[in-house]
Amino acid sequence: MPNLRGPDERRRRLFANVVLSVILYGALVWEDVIIKKSCVLRALHRLQRTVAQRVISAYRTVSSNAALLLARLPPIKLLATSRKRTYERIQELRENGNLDAINRKEIKETEFVNMCNAWRTILEKLNTPGEFS
Repeated sequence: MPNLRGPDERRRRLFANVVLSVILYGALVWEDVIIKKSCVLRALHRLQRTVAQRVISAYRTVSSNAALLLARLPPIKLLATSRKRTYERIQELRENGNLDAINRKEIKETEFVNMCNAWRTILEKLNTPGEFS
């Protein structure tokens, strides 16, 4: 997508959400592998940074943290971990027979809040790239 005179932000965000949905489709399976193998994590960060830069129509000199923050896209590692924890908690309730729509919604909301808090702590660290952006 071109930076100038291209699609509007709504279409760019749709593109980003489609890409992230495809990537996170198997997050339950490969989330553990991401933590162990830095080369896979690096490749996914590179891809997500490019997508975030396309969403905000930024040039490639914009840092990863700044692009993700402006595009409102949490890091892929946090998204995958959050989805895995959500799935595991829902499965646990399903096995106990306590699952209903309200519990499912509460679990998703609490995991989203936990993910946002984890992202905030990452961004608040000192000497983070993109700190002055």
